[in-house]
Amino acid sequence: MYQQEVTTLIEAANQLISRREPAAALREWRMLFVDFLDAKHGMAEAMDTLIGGPEPLYSKTPHRLDVPIRVLVAGEVEAGVFRDDIELHDLLRALAGVAHVRPSKSWKRSAVRMIDLLLNGLQVKPKVKAGAQRP
Repeated sequence: MYQQEVTTLIEAANQLISRREPAAALREWRMLFVDFLDAKHGMAEAMDTLIGGPEPLYSKTPHRLDVPIRVLVAGEVEAGVFRDDIELHDLLRALAGVAHVRPSKSWKRSAVRMIDLLLNGLQVKPKVKAGAQRP
């Protein structure tokens, strides 16, 4: 079931990339990712009962998500929205950090805000001329 959830997330990224502008594709995929994390939290107790724990299963996920993340981010870089110095594994680590926050009633809303903050940090910032004041 877990691997199917990951596959669905990957396939969704591919479909969104082909049908939406880069920003819209990434925004929509972000919501699917949060839903995936929500489902993963629901599976956590069951996964922990597996012999050897869930780590072998979870450890493959970042490598499987490399391609969709790379394509989604590349669209934003090409559009001039994101910086071109983004390390994908850093981004995946940060997204994984969202998954480690224990759920509460407002977990999904908080996860979306955290991902928005992360994505905002990837954006190209206008350069300020020497002597100019920031707004």
